[in-house]
Amino acid sequence: MKKLLVLLITTSVVLSSCVSKKQYTELEGNYNKKSQELVDTKADLMKCRIESESKLSALEQRVLDLKKDKEKTLEYVDNLTVLSKSASDNIKETLSQMGKKDEYIKYIQKAITKRDSINLALGFKLKSVLKDGFEDEDIQVDVEKTVVYISIADKLLFKSGSFIVTEKAKSVLDKVAKVILDKPNFEAILK
Repeated sequence: MKKLLVLLITTSVVLSSCVSKKQYTELEGNYNKKSQELVDTKADLMKCRIESESKLSALEQRVLDLKKDKEKTLEYVDNLTVLSKSASDNIKETLSQMGKKDEYIKYIQKAITKRDSINLALGFKLKSVLKDGFEDEDIQVDVEKTVVYISIADKLLFKSGSFIVTEKAKSVLDKVAKVILDKPNFEAILK
């Protein structure tokens, strides 16, 4: 009798703690989807880091080259013993211009970094907004150099043989518009 009672209690505990196969499959699917999204996001982040680092190293190398050129110029000036007044003034002007160019290069570097950051952020925002409900081949968001490209497949935009934009395409375009309108200083050109 005790064995039967223990068996009934054990069976009821085991059955009450289980989830259905459908729920388990659904939870497992959600887990796999989120895991894949995390992997994709990490890959995108790594790609952005690599691109940023390569651009930054190229700019840093350019700055170093300019500094070396400037040092050589200063060395040449120090080694010259006889200079006419006009030649001396010309060298000073050249050095002044080089200093201005250094400042300009730093300004350009900051502007490029800011613009690239804005475009990357915009690209990621668009990818996250457009990812829900659409297949990867229907919508593509790419950030190339300083431009964010959004490609929408014809089959998503129009029904076959029709020139009327589909409701699904209108939804996509609304999402894109909302993201772009959130960036008032962002220049958008439609082609």
